[in-house]
Amino acid sequence: KYLHAIIISISILLPCQAQSQINFSNCQLVVIVEEPNKKIEEKLNPSEMMSYQKEIESYNTCIKKYISQYWTLSSKPLFVSKTEAEAIVAKKTPDMLVLKNTKYTFNYSDYSSYKLSQKLFQNKNQVVENYSKKQLPYRATSIVLQRADQPIEAAAYASASMPNLMQSEADLMYAVKSVMLQIDYRKNGTNEVQLMKMYIKNAPHLKNLTLLVNETDLDSTVIQEIKVHYKLAIEISNQENIEKAILSGNKGTAVTLSIPNPDGSFWFKVFDAATMELLAQSGSIPPSEYYPALNNKIKAKHLEEFTHYCD
Repeated sequence: KYLHAIIISISILLPCQAQSQINFSNCQLVVIVEEPNKKIEEKLNPSEMMSYQKEIESYNTCIKKYISQYWTLSSKPLFVSKTEAEAIVAKKTPDMLVLKNTKYTFNYSDYSSYKLSQKLFQNKNQVVENYSKKQLPYRATSIVLQRADQPIEAAAYASASMPNLMQSEADLMYAVKSVMLQIDYRKNGTNEVQLMKMYIKNAPHLKNLTLLVNETDLDSTVIQEIKVHYKLAIEISNQENIEKAILSGNKGTAVTLSIPNPDGSFWFKVFDAATMELLAQSGSIPPSEYYPALNNKIKAKHLEEFTHYCD
C-alpha cells in the first residue's frame, strides 16, 4: 500500500549508493551559513523583518552548535557564505561535502516563495487550495548534504526531512544527528537491503521505550482508544515535551515526528530520543483532486504499524 512512499524514504535516507566512496579520513565538511535575502527584506514590514532575521540568526547559531558537536570526521567543519560555497563547489573538490538547508534555497529563495511558504505553514491543517500541486513542495524542507564534486542536481549524499518550516533547535539537532548516522551507514558500506534489515533490527528496541506522541498530531478518532491501537508504553504529550526529550537525549523515550513530503503526503516517524535512530514509520497518502485534504494526522493504522517489526 505504501510501497511508493517506502521507496522514496529509502532513497532519501541512503541515496545514490552507486556513487564512489568518499575517503572519510580526509573528508572536509562545508556548511553554508545563511544571510538575509535583500530582495525579501525590502518588501517586509518592520515586524516581518524582525521575525525573518531572527529565524536566520537562530538557524545559524543552532547549525554551528550541533555540527561542531557531532561532526567527528577528519578536519573541523568550515562555515561559509553561499558565495564562498559556490566557489568551493565550482572547483569540484573530491572528498568534500556541502551542507545546506532547502528552506533557504527553495522556500525562501525569493519574496513570492517566502510568502507562499509562510501562508501554507500557517494553514497547514487546511485542504490544499484548489488542489494546486505547485503549492505542495512549499510545505516541505530538508537539511541536505551533497558532494562538492557532483553536479548540483545530483541526488543528496544524505538528508534529513524537517518536521516543519519553522525549524526549532530540537528539529535541527535531530537533523544533524540523522545526517551523521547516514554518514556512518556510508562508512560501513550499507546498501538499501541492509538498511531495511537495520530498520527491522532496531524496531524491537521500541518495546523498552515510552513513546511520546504530540496530541495535535493525533487524529481525534484515536485519542480515546489510543492504547487499543498501540500496546506498548505511550504518552500523549505536547510539542514542548517532545522537543525537551530530543534536546536532553532522554534514554527511556521515543518520539514521533510528523514530516511533510513534497507531494503533500506525510511520514509519521518514531525515533529513539537518545540517538535519533529510526525505529518505526508509517506514511499517509498524498492528496488528490478527488481527496484534497492533507492526511497529516496520525491515525489508528499508523500507530499499529509502528509496532509491526517489534516482534
